[in-house]
Amino acid sequence: MFDSIVLNRSIDGPSLTVGEIAEALLFYQNVHIVMDTSTLLGLIRSIGHNNVIKLLSLPDIKTTFIEEFLGVYTQESKNGAEHALLSAFISGSDSGAQLKSWKKRLNYMISRQGLTKSETEVFIERFKKLVVIRKLASDHFISGGVISTAKEDLNDEAYISAAARIIVSDLLVGQTPPENLFYKIYNNKDSFLIDTNINFTEINQLNLNRIKTIGETTPASIAAGILGASYGLILAAHYGGDFYTSNTVSEIIQYRNKQILARANINRKELNSFHNIVLEGSPNISSIINEKERSFEEFLELFSRAKKFKSWLKNKSPDKNLVSAYLEEITTTGWLGSGYGKALRYIASTGAGFIGPITGIAVSAIDAFFLDRLSLGWKPNQFINERVKPFIDINGHL
Repeated sequence: MFDSIVLNRSIDGPSLTVGEIAEALLFYQNVHIVMDTSTLLGLIRSIGHNNVIKLLSLPDIKTTFIEEFLGVYTQESKNGAEHALLSAFISGSDSGAQLKSWKKRLNYMISRQGLTKSETEVFIERFKKLVVIRKLASDHFISGGVISTAKEDLNDEAYISAAARIIVSDLLVGQTPPENLFYKIYNNKDSFLIDTNINFTEINQLNLNRIKTIGETTPASIAAGILGASYGLILAAHYGGDFYTSNTVSEIIQYRNKQILARANINRKELNSFHNIVLEGSPNISSIINEKERSFEEFLELFSRAKKFKSWLKNKSPDKNLVSAYLEEITTTGWLGSGYGKALRYIASTGAGFIGPITGIAVSAIDAFFLDRLSLGWKPNQFINERVKPFIDINGHL
């Protein structure tokens, strides 16, 4: 149960957060972060560069670093706005200096987060020992590279139409897109034209409070969302296991391949049910950390106590319901309910009678407290009640 997970994007769409990584660490045996520059910089701003190194050094974590970002380039022409899919990286500094290596480019980006020159250099040296570096343009993830495959997806009219509708539906904040909505792409050698009747004015008005983080929605940003889904599908197919990305990308991937995220969706539902039933609807670990109600250092302390809980999860069948397995485990009587347990209890009690009253009291105490703990053994609710609930229960309601 909960063997491995690949983390790519936040469930809400932007860069992956430390809270989401922390929650995955508590439940999954192996956590693989596919990290881009925006996620790395976000983690540095959130928990500090030293804690990023601590996080990536945890034995349960593997990290793949991808410097490039994906996007859609737009240029006006006599035919109107022409667009092109691209993968790119920052190649020049504010002063105009060329940044010819990934280390120099990363140095430039990290130094802008307030680190000194020496702090930046030390961080990069430690960081590169903890990650595997991959390129989207290479054949590592798929033959021909990510952009080449994504361009082929643009030829699938039904897929493009369905993906655009999914993206618009999420942007309309609960409203249903009109039935006559269309979004069409016309390829023109290395670029493409877009024809659509999407009401971008309405979408941007509904998302005014999000524009600072997601930017205005345009025909090109819909294409960028489809590109992101193509990339997510490539990663999910490449790595296997549970794949964690935004809700929008997940929905588009499922349209394209209904089976590839089946296990990930089952496990996501299992965790949601566990949270709602066992943790009584309290704030989840991810939000508690992201909202800074608990520090990363406090999470590391919690995580250091999670070994038995994760071992218990590991030994459960992936076909078992998490809540049912948990309730079944904590309501099991244990071997004290068996004949052997009763016999040992009887011997311990009668043995005290031969020793005398003081020793007898001591043995009774052992019988009542130590022997019960020893015989019943560890239960998963010990970790939940003694560690997790105090961690998430900021106001003392649980």
